[in-house]
Parts: sequence; structure tokens; C-alpha cells
Amino acid sequence: MAIVREVLGFVHYRRAEWAEALREFRTARRLSGSNHLLPHIADVERGLGRPDRAIELSQEAAADSLSAADRVELAIVVSGARRDLGQGEAAIQTLRDLVQASPPQRSWAPRLYYAYADALLAMGHQVEAREWFARAVDADKDALTDAPDRLADLDGVDITDVAPEADSEPDLEAVSETDSEPDLETAPEANPESDPEP
Repeated sequence: MAIVREVLGFVHYRRAEWAEALREFRTARRLSGSNHLLPHIADVERGLGRPDRAIELSQEAAADSLSAADRVELAIVVSGARRDLGQGEAAIQTLRDLVQASPPQRSWAPRLYYAYADALLAMGHQVEAREWFARAVDADKDALTDAPDRLADLDGVDITDVAPEADSEPDLEAVSETDSEPDLETAPEANPESDPEP
């Protein structure tokens, strides 16, 4: 039953149906006795407009039992909650030690680098933010984030698809009369002096 409620919770979560997701996640947590859903419960609290509650959840004793990946996910949520509360520098500090201790080979590195870069950019640290968006691009082998787009925006690069459409046809109506074959009736007569002798 716990796994069913968890899956249903993620369905609501991805639809931004926060109240329903919270109900299912809490039920799954109670039935399973596991705390691995704590980061998602905290994020749902943010979705419900309660960032302070998300921070409180991160300070529960249960947070100490989380796996490394789940602790990183919870830190990302807390950083976002700090930003929700207007605590931009605290949002950066929440992630600073983690990004320094997380090599790009870690599964959570792309999202962590991205969140850190986003927090830096929100506080106007553009040069440092660019560095971490670039690191996110390098670490994100599975394209989990839109870090390449964010990096392009910072560099002022406008990515436009200039390839012609495969099924495009020339507009025959747009061809001018001067591009068509000459009208034989109005074509100039040949110079008789230049004609070869019969």
C-alpha cells in the first residue's frame, strides 16, 4: 500500500496538485516508516506557499537518516525556500559547502550545480553563476536541466533554428515576370549582321 500511495503522490506532485500530493506522501511515509519522501514533502510545502514549514522539516531529526542523494535534494528545497522568504544569501550558503564537496560524477551534481548557479544569479553574482551553469552543463549527461539554455542566455547567445523546413516548396506566385521565360512576341529581333550566312 505504501508504494501505491507514493506513486499516486508523485502523480499529483508532477501536476502541481500540492494538497493531494501532501496527503499521499504523508500516508506513504507513515505506512512505510521511511523518511525518503521528506524532501518532496518539504517541496510540496513550498508549493502550498509555506516555505517556513519546508525549512522546519529539514531540521527534523529524521533528516539525519536520509541518504546522501536525499540530503542534497532536501538542501535544494531549503535553498529555494530561503529565496521564497527573500533570504537570497542564505539560499546560497545552504548549497555552498555541498557543491564544493560534490564531484560532477555524482548523480545529483547537475541539479545541485544548477540550483546553486540559479541562487547566485538571483543575487546578481553573474560571473560565478555562469561558472556553475557551465559546470552543470558538463555534468548533465542526461539533459536533466535546461542549463545549456541558461548559459546561452548569460552569454547573450540567441539560439535560432535556421534550417529550412523539409517540406517547404518554392512560392511560384512570388516569381516575378522578369524571372520567367521571355515573351517571344516582345523579344528583340536578332541582328541580321550577326546571323551566319545561309
